[in-house]
Amino acid sequence: MPIRNIKHYSKALLDLGRQYDILDEILADIEDVAEKLNANLDLKKYLLDPQIKMSKKKQALKAVFQDFISEKTYNFLFILIKDKTIAYLDQIIGDVHKKRKDEEDVLEAIVESVVPVESKEEDIIKKTLAEKTNKRILIKNLIEPKLIGGLKITIGDMVIDSSVQGKLDRLRNIIRKLN
Repeated sequence: MPIRNIKHYSKALLDLGRQYDILDEILADIEDVAEKLNANLDLKKYLLDPQIKMSKKKQALKAVFQDFISEKTYNFLFILIKDKTIAYLDQIIGDVHKKRKDEEDVLEAIVESVVPVESKEEDIIKKTLAEKTNKRILIKNLIEPKLIGGLKITIGDMVIDSSVQGKLDRLRNIIRKLN
């Protein structure tokens, strides 16, 4: 699917959520549906099958999700099914998150560590990065035992690697260059 179409649907989702002041709720619904569709490929294939009538797909969608998602979410999903774009739901969700971050002047920092970063440490990281970037920082902490210790922080293309593993890798490269 062309990126233009993904952006069209993500903008529609953003507009719908903002119009009714339910963006977080509708996005949570959509992410839940995407997760369930990715876990149940038979249902996804059924919804994508051009041989199956729209009324049957609509019934299936209602039967599976009606107790879990709002009517507005259901209607948005039905449009995706009707337009044969439900297969791109993950990309649409990703684009919605990207647009929100861009609009809200937020950067996501992926902080890799051996153990979970404590809230006090997270606050220090956020404050330091916010001062350097002039943007609000959203921290996503990933546990990565191979780092041995320290932190590896990724913001977009920039990587700050103060992990023990990173230092060992840099030392190894220096030694190789000397030989």
